[in-house]
Amino acid sequence: MSTLTQKQLAASLDVSQAAVSCILSGKTRGFHPQTVRRVKAAAKTMNYHADHNARGLAQQRSHMIGLLVSQSESSWVIPDIVAGVQDVCDQHGYSIVFYSHSGAEDEETHCRNSVNRRVEALIVSGTETRENADQILNFQRRGIPIVEVFNHSIPSLPAVRTDMYAAGRMAAEYLFSLGHRRIAHFTHDRYLHNPDARAMWEGFSGVLTDAGVSPRVHTSELTAERPLREPYFAAALASARAWMAQADRPTAIWCYNSEHQAQALLWACRELNIDVPREVSVMGFNDILFLSPGLTTLTHPLRAIGRYATQRVMDMLADKPVSQDLDILLEPEFIARVSTAAPADMQ
Repeated sequence: MSTLTQKQLAASLDVSQAAVSCILSGKTRGFHPQTVRRVKAAAKTMNYHADHNARGLAQQRSHMIGLLVSQSESSWVIPDIVAGVQDVCDQHGYSIVFYSHSGAEDEETHCRNSVNRRVEALIVSGTETRENADQILNFQRRGIPIVEVFNHSIPSLPAVRTDMYAAGRMAAEYLFSLGHRRIAHFTHDRYLHNPDARAMWEGFSGVLTDAGVSPRVHTSELTAERPLREPYFAAALASARAWMAQADRPTAIWCYNSEHQAQALLWACRELNIDVPREVSVMGFNDILFLSPGLTTLTHPLRAIGRYATQRVMDMLADKPVSQDLDILLEPEFIARVSTAAPADMQ
């Protein structure tokens, strides 16, 4: 069965092909509302679909966006990032060329493959991106718009990511507003050297210090020989057990590192018969684990990050004015659940 063309659709309605093209691409200004309704209704009834391949060949454009995401983030970053990118691509008639990479060399190959497939722009995510800066910046010099998401590994590229300093402030402000004054942060020692973790700690400790509360940080030790995952969780659990057994333990704790710290802390509290949240409030960051009790948390606005980055790409492709800000920070999302409450002496 042959595909219905725009020309055939226009002829069936006795209107110009130019009018049909404008209306179906959303440019309805200047057309009578009845004409707009007729064209859209006929396109739906006659099952008309735009032939983006033909349009791309005519304009020497592929209408494809390359999206490269690190596999280390795949379990929780990829689905929502892709959904946000897809939201905007659908609006503009673009397709996604998607690659998931496992390291710097893998990313370099996929980046080159994307460009060979004539993608019009690249959206990249992953800490490995810094190692491929020369190649990526070379593509940018060739006129390919490139935006980072979730990270900002190459300072000269625009990036869309979470405001981690704001996340720290939001966590401290929330726990303080519940009435807590013995408030601590629980992470592992490696994260004290992570830029995002440092930004969060600055925001978190700053709020408490300004309020006259002494902020505390407690770390589990992760040696160089120990990989993340099970041995890491064992170290976090051992640290949480010892900490929660102390008489002067905090009444509220904010945990950082993909909520495995929170998982260990809740486990230790159950073993020691410490009621959460009546005796200790526990709060996390990332919202990637289903825990009991349900964990109050902050999380990256991943879908919004994907949308914002893709819209910036579309604006660059259309030569529209774009913000000169190369580090675009979006506020984290707050999710209140039952793991936090006022301290016991206020209940």
